[in-house]
Amino acid sequence: MDRFIILSLLFVAAFMLSLSCLQLIGRWRQRALQQIDQPKKPVVQPIRMRPIRLLRDRRLSESRRVHEVLAELPATWSLQRLITQSGVQFMTDRLLIIMALLFISGLLFGGLVSLNLIASIALGLVFGASPIFILVALKRKRLDRINEQLPDLLDSLARSLQAGNSFSTSLATVSREAPEPISSEFRQISEEINFGSSLKDSLQSLSKRINSTDINYFTLAVLTHTQTGGNLSELLLSLASLIRDRQRLRKIGRVLSAEGRLSGWILGALPFVTGALIFAINPTFISVLWKNPSGVLLMQITAVMMVIGVIWMIRIVNFRI
Repeated sequence: MDRFIILSLLFVAAFMLSLSCLQLIGRWRQRALQQIDQPKKPVVQPIRMRPIRLLRDRRLSESRRVHEVLAELPATWSLQRLITQSGVQFMTDRLLIIMALLFISGLLFGGLVSLNLIASIALGLVFGASPIFILVALKRKRLDRINEQLPDLLDSLARSLQAGNSFSTSLATVSREAPEPISSEFRQISEEINFGSSLKDSLQSLSKRINSTDINYFTLAVLTHTQTGGNLSELLLSLASLIRDRQRLRKIGRVLSAEGRLSGWILGALPFVTGALIFAINPTFISVLWKNPSGVLLMQITAVMMVIGVIWMIRIVNFRI
């Protein structure tokens, strides 16, 4: 029975992998045919900027039918928002295929090491959710870079306003000169305004794409200025100074909590490193943990307690400024 389940899962994994390969081959062939049909144009070296595609970013798949099916599921839009915030250039359907293949791989690995059904499903869920963890880490790294680049961009925007340019012109100029990834986000604001969107809608869309307190301060400052008036350049310079002070305090907090974070990493990795060393030295001794029902129960209890401890340590070393 176990052999039949493993063979069935292998067949499903091979079938899904074949479908994804055929889809990629079809796209490569379509692109090759388009390049053949289009006449060659003289090569011009443009400024290297990330293209802004307003409509395509809201699609869940290249296929219209797949997009319509995925659009009915509420979780897919959250995944698409996570992909956009992480800066990765692929759509939700590819992420779901990767997660499904990793889930099946986890089930197969659990069957190969003689885990029970519940443990194999749990291992498959961990494997399947690993792309989400990676995207969350990429999103956090990208958000940190945007927050670091924001004060310099506000200074440049304020100087452009002091030179007599309008806000939309200053925004377009600054977005071309700023580094990535903040340049692409502010360039998208300029593109949305050029397409007919209002300044309020564009800034609110920026706040939704980037879940940052500093970006919310910028949005609130500009929207307040449009309603009450005043010197926007001085307001932006004050905001840039405020954001730099907050970043300085945040770095001081990270230095003070460095010992706690290091202790958390050591305590979190110690059980896995110790288990790997015992397994390498004497596999029979540690195999009781997943072959004996009492050992499996002990591992489950330990896993729950470790998750609680990790969450506790994260809340201790992370604090808002």
